[in-house]
Amino acid sequence: MIQPFRQILFIASIFWLLLVVPVSAQVRRLPGAVLGLGAGYDHGILIPASGTQEYDPYSNYTQTPWAGFTMIFPKLFGEGLGLSTTMNYAQYNLHATSTQSRTLQTTGGTSTTATVEHRYDFFSQAAQWDFMFYAQMGKVARFEVGPWGGIGFFPEWEETEAITQPSDARFSNGQTTQTVDAGRTTREGVGTFGVAIRASFEIPFLFGSALLPSLNARVGGVMPTDQNASDAGISGTIGAGFTLLFGNTQGELVPSEPMPEPVSAARPDTAPVPPPVRPTPSLTATLDFYSQTAVGRRADTLWLQPERTLHQMEFALPNTVRFDPNSASLPNHYRPLERAAATTFTLDSLAGLDASELVGQTLNIVGFRMAHHPSARLTVTGGKQRSEPAWFARARAETVREYLTTVWGIQPTRITVAAAKGGNNEAEVKFAASLPEILQPVNVEWIEQEVVAGSVGIEPQIAAQHGVKGWRVTVLRNGKEIATLRDTDGGSGGLDAGLLLGDAATSGALPLLQAELVVEDSAGATAIARDLLVVASGTVNEALAQHLFRRHILLVVSATELERIAAQVHDSATVTVATTPSNNPQSIRDTLVQALSKQGKNRVAVQAVPVGQSAIAADPAPVEITISQRY
Repeated sequence: MIQPFRQILFIASIFWLLLVVPVSAQVRRLPGAVLGLGAGYDHGILIPASGTQEYDPYSNYTQTPWAGFTMIFPKLFGEGLGLSTTMNYAQYNLHATSTQSRTLQTTGGTSTTATVEHRYDFFSQAAQWDFMFYAQMGKVARFEVGPWGGIGFFPEWEETEAITQPSDARFSNGQTTQTVDAGRTTREGVGTFGVAIRASFEIPFLFGSALLPSLNARVGGVMPTDQNASDAGISGTIGAGFTLLFGNTQGELVPSEPMPEPVSAARPDTAPVPPPVRPTPSLTATLDFYSQTAVGRRADTLWLQPERTLHQMEFALPNTVRFDPNSASLPNHYRPLERAAATTFTLDSLAGLDASELVGQTLNIVGFRMAHHPSARLTVTGGKQRSEPAWFARARAETVREYLTTVWGIQPTRITVAAAKGGNNEAEVKFAASLPEILQPVNVEWIEQEVVAGSVGIEPQIAAQHGVKGWRVTVLRNGKEIATLRDTDGGSGGLDAGLLLGDAATSGALPLLQAELVVEDSAGATAIARDLLVVASGTVNEALAQHLFRRHILLVVSATELERIAAQVHDSATVTVATTPSNNPQSIRDTLVQALSKQGKNRVAVQAVPVGQSAIAADPAPVEITISQRY
């Protein structure tokens, strides 16, 4: 890499702009202009004008990190239109590679055709600037377009070659790498010019400043100085950056404080004139925009409380794969994977699936475990119904083995195929494994987080001497209208906190909530009142979830198994038993209640829920026991 110290120094300067400047700077309102500090990174390609220049035309790319100053001049051409200019220190980096065949000598002294990779790296410090005409769209978004240019200085380069194959080939220096050319000059440089477009939006930042993330695209010409025109090229880059703005982005002038009027000396024979009495306004309005606390009090802060739920699932893996009658093909309710998808499959992929979907993943679970236990062996025994031909039993077993070998890459010698004797069996294939880990229950655990907000209320208060003609309350989030409350809605009322927050509950960005009341009386007078609601976030212990949601999906239910599940239940939990009526969910519920009672857990709420027959014909039908409790 060329000049690594300069790269490190450039990155350190970006961190300085981000951390030191926002904390120490004092925000100033500049009359008619805004100053900003920015940094970013552009990446692109360089298309040469001809193939004779040093950099290779077949595989090249450019990198340009930059940092500098921005000035924004608002309202030069009308409302929402203006001009911005940016001056940056940048680093131009060009990297190009190509591959060619060449006759070289081997270490044994014989000639061979070798593959040589040719690489060219070019580095230059640079100053660049642009003049962008922009259009303001709304209160935060901005779109810009205009010319840009730059000049590079102190360029340096390095051109190297490396033998990729064969390994015993050598250059004339006896090595597998060699430097073709390298150097640095103070005379030559690189000139760039072209057109750029940029899209950005403002985010409120520290001390009233604004952070301006942006995306940009540039296209232009590149011309090394002191070189032939054939060495020119056309560059195209895309990039991203940010600018930290200080000042008034709308360009409004800050009025100066009025000068106090001179006070004349009072004459002894002149009584002081009392100030004029201001008339009482005929229309006044106030607005209370508040949140409801847990004890029923009003507060000016809406607290967002994160709540975490620990999900645990235990799934008793079936040892059979059921087929449709008179068919040796895998039924559609099993979820086959492609070979590429199997390489990314994990047991964590089962998170959130219901009992029917889990049964449909039986073959994938067996294949995943067989792949991770190379010493395990599996016996698949096919069965058939009495009315089916005898060959169906072995054909079904072969179908299962083919899926495990082709999709999961299991060696065929590790899977033994057999056919059940007799014709009184089901249309299914049974598993038998040499290791218990292959068919043991599946345990999956994951954490889910959500944000819970208190209730929000809004109450206008109006005093109108001539009577109220009408009023309207508009609620805004980050300056955008999201809700409206009118006098025809029946007075003050509550608002849904989820509607007010929008995506803030999950994105982590806390919004600015504001309410505005507009009142008109019968005489035509108008009054306006505003109120803010601050949004703040509580904390949650990252190491421990606040809720537990555990599911046990069983294929065989016994009193011992229910006692084991009961031991994991807190006394204040809620338990649900869901299965088909053929499994008698009420009986399972009663047995679980007895097991809880023996353990002294008499406050647990247990209910039985009968469900319809699953779309997957598991035998017996799954029994799902769900536990919901708080830590």
